Amino acid sequence: MNRIAVRKIWYPRHPWVRRKSSAQVAATIAARILKNEVRPGEIDETTLFSAMHTCGYHVTRRPRVGRVSSVELGKWRRRRDAIRDLIVASNRGLAYAAVARLRPTYQELDDLRSEGLLALVRAVDWFDPWRGVRFSTYAYNAIIRALIRLRKKSAQYRQRFSVTLDFPVETTAQADVGTDLFLDRLHRVMESNLADLTEREADVLGRRFPLGDRPRLTLDEIGATFGLSKERVRQIQNRALAKLRGVLDMDPLLQ
Repeated sequence: MNRIAVRKIWYPRHPWVRRKSSAQVAATIAARILKNEVRPGEIDETTLFSAMHTCGYHVTRRPRVGRVSSVELGKWRRRRDAIRDLIVASNRGLAYAAVARLRPTYQELDDLRSEGLLALVRAVDWFDPWRGVRFSTYAYNAIIRALIRLRKKSAQYRQRFSVTLDFPVETTAQADVGTDLFLDRLHRVMESNLADLTEREADVLGRRFPLGDRPRLTLDEIGATFGLSKERVRQIQNRALAKLRGVLDMDPLLQ
């Protein structure tokens, strides 16, 4: 069954989403959700997804005659978002279970959880309730694949960043061309702030991975300086490193 995408909203091509009765059901469900009147598990999975895709259809549809007002489109978008948020909230356990299955280290736990939740949201957006597959099965497999990809990618970058950030940045006579190139591109990104680091993110990285003979501070020491918890400093550090990795990953010279 093909899907179409308009304005980043996807829905299956199914007669159900075009029925007037489906629109009434979707609007009723969304209204109850927005009023916090729906209990977890009260509405079955297929009905929720059918309602969400019906709302998506009404957000993206264009009538043959006349125009749909922006107010009306906004109503359908809010309805769709409310239903989607309920589905995501009801299935967060799938993401946490998938992360636990990989037995993550403490350092990578936050990144894996974030990626798992993002994969869950993508799975909700792309799930077709009329294919006869349970959402839990579809989403769990999608989350596992996303986590495995992230872990492989992180392992590749960890090797590079361990050389770049854990030791003085000056290269030695034994440094290979690949390391020299990577260091050069990293310096370019940092000096021009191509990763769009905030002042706090740049400061944390500078204290965690200092240049020259400056001492390297621990997460606790940085937290004490800024009045932040150790875990909050770790989150800032990981977010900054992710930005750097994203820019370097798109660098054609490092491909």
